[in-house]
Amino acid sequence: MRNDTLRKLGIVGRVDLIHVGEDGVVECLNGILQESPVVQNEELRQKLLDGAQAQKMPYVFRDSFEVYFAALQKGNDVYLMGPMSAVKMDRVDLRQFYQAYDIRTDEPHMQRFYPLQEVLSLVQLLAFLVAGKEYTEEELARENQLASARQVNKERDLALFQINEDAKNEDAETWRHTYRQELQLHDAVASGDATEAVRLNRAMDLDAGRLSDKELGHWKNMAVIGITLSSRAAIDGGMAPQKAYQVSGRYIQKVDACRTVSEAIRLREQAVFEMANLVRERKEHRHTSSYTESAKAYVALHYREKIYLQEIADEIGVSATYLSRRFKEDTGVALQDYICSVRVDRACDLLKYSDHSLAEIASYVNFPTQSYFGKKFKAQMNMTPKEYRDRFKAADLTIQNG
Repeated sequence: MRNDTLRKLGIVGRVDLIHVGEDGVVECLNGILQESPVVQNEELRQKLLDGAQAQKMPYVFRDSFEVYFAALQKGNDVYLMGPMSAVKMDRVDLRQFYQAYDIRTDEPHMQRFYPLQEVLSLVQLLAFLVAGKEYTEEELARENQLASARQVNKERDLALFQINEDAKNEDAETWRHTYRQELQLHDAVASGDATEAVRLNRAMDLDAGRLSDKELGHWKNMAVIGITLSSRAAIDGGMAPQKAYQVSGRYIQKVDACRTVSEAIRLREQAVFEMANLVRERKEHRHTSSYTESAKAYVALHYREKIYLQEIADEIGVSATYLSRRFKEDTGVALQDYICSVRVDRACDLLKYSDHSLAEIASYVNFPTQSYFGKKFKAQMNMTPKEYRDRFKAADLTIQNG
């Protein structure tokens, strides 16, 4: 009966659960036996068994891939849980993860993402169902030396941080000026004044407090702040949120990977200028209704799904007939044709920057067949998908899409 209940926990939590009996027999309560690191890797399983035996509280282990496993002993029975990935893995990461645990598979199973709080919640449920014991998240984190255990000292850390900041930033004007300058930067981006926005962002550098003990870390943080502020201001200036998030996300990823201070500053200024400039262009050429802009934003978010005119109209709050007519009046193209063009544009990126097959790309952007994809692609781009890939493929910028 207990194992039946645990199977339900595994199904609801979408996590593998393993039972090891007194005789050492391993029973997979749910999940795929051949893809379970706990089942297939004896060294990992023994580590979890030893950990469960060494402490009364559930044992939680985090490996080098930021993947969690848990173990709990009750009498002669041990229950093992995992893997639970604390980071989002792409196919390359997953393949390396499985290879590390001696699992060979051409199609690695895509694990879902488990924040640490959710991992601890699942362990709490396991402990209650198996042993009838209740533990707090803090108890589990502290006993297993997990990162969140540091929250115990958060008051001390906050006090030390404030003392340190006061020492480094004795000029109180620093903090007051920064907020005023943030508002000025917001107004410049929202009005589309790209040059002024960049100037104001540079001015913030002179008065901002230190955001890291390391020089590069400080400027990376400054770059992220400038990019984030500008993206919010761009939305206030009329840019579609989806577009603003795409631009800011792209630059923030580049900042994260940069290795020099000058590169971080350059990327920030490019992002601020681009978003303010996009706002300006939209204001200068704005001739579309808010309904049309909302429809475009909906398509940008859902282009990989089957999109129906009525669904968009319901989301926006107008009739399908009115939306169809207004969209055509504003853009000169039918809404369904616009949806197709967005899918082709996304396919172009995949053809240039990924190694996925034409069939996979057609399916990814939601064309029903590869032949139909080829027909629509050629009508828009004046060449076949293969011709486009052969001409524009960027070999040094290949990405892996999960």
